[in-house]
Amino acid sequence: MSDDELTKRIDHQIRNVFHIAFEENQLLELGKSYQANIHHGMQHTKDLIALSKQLIFKLKKEEEIDWKVLTISIILHDLFAEQDIYNKTTITHGKKSVDFFNTNFKSYFSVEQCKKVEEAISTHDEKSTEYLNYRESLCLESKILYDVDNLDAFGVKGFYRYVAIYQLKGIPFDHILGNVENRFRLLNFNESKEIGRVEYERITCLCKNYNSSRDREVSFIISFIALYPSISPSKIAIEALLLPAYLPGSWDNRGTFHKYFEELYQIYSKKN
Repeated sequence: MSDDELTKRIDHQIRNVFHIAFEENQLLELGKSYQANIHHGMQHTKDLIALSKQLIFKLKKEEEIDWKVLTISIILHDLFAEQDIYNKTTITHGKKSVDFFNTNFKSYFSVEQCKKVEEAISTHDEKSTEYLNYRESLCLESKILYDVDNLDAFGVKGFYRYVAIYQLKGIPFDHILGNVENRFRLLNFNESKEIGRVEYERITCLCKNYNSSRDREVSFIISFIALYPSISPSKIAIEALLLPAYLPGSWDNRGTFHKYFEELYQIYSKKN
């Protein structure tokens, strides 16, 4: 089978799962809120699908992966994450998503597939050192979801998501760096680290500049995002770029602040 034929087959399988999720099932009712969910909704899902394809082809595992299992796991894994943010609940959003899957989607999957979906969703947000002790026993789909979900937390986009979510959760911003470093350390595949290294280095640089000296421009980036944690990033970027090109102090018109929001706008305007 040629690469083009394989890609078409994979895309067909992915579309079928989206059809089941959004046209035949409960997610049809949740569609509007899911689409509007800035941090964990449809855009996050699409980004993880794209990252999954990139990683799986890099691993040469495209014939081994169960795309049906992986796709539904990606769609559902953060379905209740926003509730965790606003309700400050101790019940993991992964557990809620597993329950939702079993209630609404179990009949579409085999017993073995159901086990894989439950495992992938329930372990996707595991950040403890204990994860290293049992991750080898996990299915491929679980490892892929885990890695691509972490890869999506790096770079300019990742920094925006961290600041906005930490603001909503009331977590100090100087805690971002440790969480980012842990995410990178716990990645399952070296290939994942190869894919994410540049964006990982970019976000750690921003964090270190903030943590070590409260870098003025990085601090202002954080403050600006924190003002609008629930507004779309493209709108935040536009507001930031409407500020005077020259701001008080030593900033120039192409400083870190403006460059950051220019890139954030480019990232999200291409997605819409």
